[in-house]
Amino acid sequence: MEQKSIYVLEENRTEAMVMKLAFDKLSDVNLTFFTSGQDVLARLHEKPDVVICDLMMSGMEGLEFVKKIRRLCPVTQFIVISSYGFTDVIRELQKVGVFNFVIRGEHSLRYMKQRLEDLLLVLRADSSVHDA
Repeated sequence: MEQKSIYVLEENRTEAMVMKLAFDKLSDVNLTFFTSGQDVLARLHEKPDVVICDLMMSGMEGLEFVKKIRRLCPVTQFIVISSYGFTDVIRELQKVGVFNFVIRGEHSLRYMKQRLEDLLLVLRADSSVHDA
């Protein structure tokens, strides 16, 4: 089975470590963690399958970050996380094709992992259809 590449942009090192522990058991994935949006943009030529990012980040607004990647890598899927659930922003994220929006909270990491597993199933099914 082909490995799926997942870029995780998390500026908070503690949060990144917790996410790494949670996602580490996912099979057939190549996880790469970043602490800045610019670092992710510099590696877009690798065409990641999934980008997980925060809505609020230093130096770049999350929605603009998603739009920029969407223009350069139209098939890349997104999971966006935030401490806030602004309905107007969620609507805008849906318009640009974000797979899921996760509000940080007590069970958000488990929920995000489930959504990531769901997304990986969809991507793998899509790959097998195109390979057939």
